[in-house]
Amino acid sequence: MSATNRTLIYAVRARVVLKYGGQLLFVAGLFSIVPVFVTLALKEWRVGIFSAAGAGVMTIGGGLLARIRATERVQQNELLDITALVFLTSSFNSTIPFVAQGIAFEDALFESVSALTTTGLSTLESVEVMGSGFLFRRAWLQWSGGLGFVALSLALIAPAGVAARTSLQNVESDAGTISGARQHARFAAIAYAGLTVAGFAVLALTGVGLRDALLYALAGISTGGFGVRDDSLASLAAHQQLAIQLVSTLGALSLVAWHLLFSGRRRRTTMFDEEFFTFGALCFVVFVSLFLFLQAERIDSVTEDLQTAAVLALSAQSTTGFASTDVGELPGGAKAVLCASMLVGGEFGSTAGGMKVVRLL
Repeated sequence: MSATNRTLIYAVRARVVLKYGGQLLFVAGLFSIVPVFVTLALKEWRVGIFSAAGAGVMTIGGGLLARIRATERVQQNELLDITALVFLTSSFNSTIPFVAQGIAFEDALFESVSALTTTGLSTLESVEVMGSGFLFRRAWLQWSGGLGFVALSLALIAPAGVAARTSLQNVESDAGTISGARQHARFAAIAYAGLTVAGFAVLALTGVGLRDALLYALAGISTGGFGVRDDSLASLAAHQQLAIQLVSTLGALSLVAWHLLFSGRRRRTTMFDEEFFTFGALCFVVFVSLFLFLQAERIDSVTEDLQTAAVLALSAQSTTGFASTDVGELPGGAKAVLCASMLVGGEFGSTAGGMKVVRLL
């Protein structure tokens, strides 16, 4: 019996799940305070009040649960329960402000789950008619959801698996304990925040505007793909599209490796290992393949097809979902290439989806 299966035969301890689930809910509640200030500053009073109520419930409730006494060592089946508890609770809690915005409950729940899981799907007919507060809340949920998934996978679930022997092999901590988990989460959070600030600065310089630069940076680094325009990236200039996809690609690389690089420990980082070079090679192969398929159909000029291929290749490999054209109109071969690219996704320990490059290797 494998180590994972042996772990799953032990009973889940309610005190452990409630205590550490409460800690994560407390943190999630603190994160949800940020949209409260933004919506109130924009004088979206109704949404701001409901947002404040939801943030208060999560922060206070999580704080009370976190006071429960429990051991530091957590079983893998308990970690799975904690993950489910946090994301289900956060999803329903985040639905309330969307309903206050006038969105039907089922659509609001869909939007909330899509944001927190950084999926990027939406049932809304138009986002351009929504206020800036609504757009910020969506992007912020994706950003905080992306960080949550990375922290949980890096710090809690993954160290027992194959990926821990690659991206995490240079991080010195006891990965089986909560203290070790906090160290991994801290590494990821520092890198995540740094990349977000850098992404915002780069996008602001492209001329998209400060508001859109912030929203695209939040949705890009989280590889979530929520846009601020109904046509995704199609109405933006070529250099703006590529800059946004570059930010998304940074989010598809290992956050722990980014942290080690930022901290001056480059010689110990796995940033430039087989996974990194394979990820880059996949982006290039997808780009060339898409360009050839587009040229075979003679859809646009060479320059336009190069731009489209570059944007879609980075979007698919990072699993962000931004698009500069109607993907439904692409040749069948190009769609197949995009499917394979999205299936693999980004590096382990990143916000990208897919099975991860390390598993492909």
